[in-house]
Amino acid sequence: MRLLRAGVALGLALMSGAAAAQAPDPDEGWPAGERLMTEYKAGRYAEVAARGPAVLEAEPWNAELRLAVANSFLWISQEWPAIEHYEKLLDGPFATEARVGIANSLAWSGRMHESIPHYQLALTGKKAGEAKLGMANAYLWMGRPDISLPLYNQLRAEYPMEDVGIEGQIRASRQLRPRTTIGFGYLHDNTPTTRQEPFVSHTFRLLDNTLVFGVDATGGEDWNDGRRLDRREYGFRFEAVAAPLAPRVSVWRQTDPVEKTFGEVKLQVAPWPLHVYGGRVNWGKLSFTVPALEQGLSEDRYGVEGKFQFGLGELRGYANTNDISDGNRVNNADVRLYTRWRPWGREIKPFVGVAMRYSDREDPDYWSPRRYGVGYVGLEGEWDTLPWMVNAQAQFGFGILGDASTAWAGSVIARRWLTPDWAVGLNAYAQAGTRTSNYKAHGLTVLVEKLW
Repeated sequence: MRLLRAGVALGLALMSGAAAAQAPDPDEGWPAGERLMTEYKAGRYAEVAARGPAVLEAEPWNAELRLAVANSFLWISQEWPAIEHYEKLLDGPFATEARVGIANSLAWSGRMHESIPHYQLALTGKKAGEAKLGMANAYLWMGRPDISLPLYNQLRAEYPMEDVGIEGQIRASRQLRPRTTIGFGYLHDNTPTTRQEPFVSHTFRLLDNTLVFGVDATGGEDWNDGRRLDRREYGFRFEAVAAPLAPRVSVWRQTDPVEKTFGEVKLQVAPWPLHVYGGRVNWGKLSFTVPALEQGLSEDRYGVEGKFQFGLGELRGYANTNDISDGNRVNNADVRLYTRWRPWGREIKPFVGVAMRYSDREDPDYWSPRRYGVGYVGLEGEWDTLPWMVNAQAQFGFGILGDASTAWAGSVIARRWLTPDWAVGLNAYAQAGTRTSNYKAHGLTVLVEKLW
């Protein structure tokens, strides 16, 4: 009897399996667009982005599907193709959604200055709150908390029972409040040179928070092979964020070991952003050698730095020329591409780059190779929440010109907010082979910050 029951059960199972195999697909016969909309509503955005363009070629009239495809591209961090689809919706029933989608795509891909006009066009109508929040975020990411904070305050008044704008309000307020920072830095390399540097700074704003002032002071000592130098300097910083070219001015006075005054001006000449700068700076301190510091070497430095967004990713770089007061000239350049390929998530960015350094002559008192070029690959990760901020980088380099050799470097920057007014921070790095094949260096800075 058991065998009979088993046989019947097996027969029923086989019949059931056959019936299931022959059962029609519930979506079979539906238009491809409707089947794709089912995928979209189920949250399978990568699938919609992959199949959507082909389906839209057959159904170019399907505005609802095009909006779903555009949103899907945006939500899987493919902002550039998202814009192409949003732009085709600007004259139809989803024009407002498309306008906000274009703005979000621009802002999320780092083109904040281009997103602002699109957000402004959507500040009235059914997407007004979303547009205002996006615009506030864009200004915050552009370094303009003076503009973003009033927008966040408006959002809090308009949506008192929701959490809209709360996080941005906190972040903008942190940047605008006066702050005092106290810390201590330790640097060492195998030349061998060691630096111990206590420091204090205070930053505050005036005139609707558009004028930024700062005062700084550092001390400590550098030593190398028994040679020890005390260092003392103080400085003043000023920035007019709303003025044309957003000028930044810094002036430093070194009192030990040699009395000298330094200053530099930086201007923003394009909104990407792109900056040019020039002035006289402390080469003895920057070169991190006791002989250069002891001689009181300075440099006339002129350069350009910036970052630019395009389809492949974000291009960052700088180039400068340094006329040293001993008659030498050292030129530096670094270009780095952060790709939009993010296999480990949005927070982890792969990058590739090349760094170059040229000098008129080699000088034993500081690093000045005649020809130096290194290519490198690496990863940068950034995690930013209200209580925590962590940025970590790791890179591996290979020589491509002159004295360059195999090299590696890593760094961590972290900040923890203990209360709304107090934070602690940590900066640490280590590197090897970045100057000569046997060069090694490491450093650690700790700090405490108080908002007023």
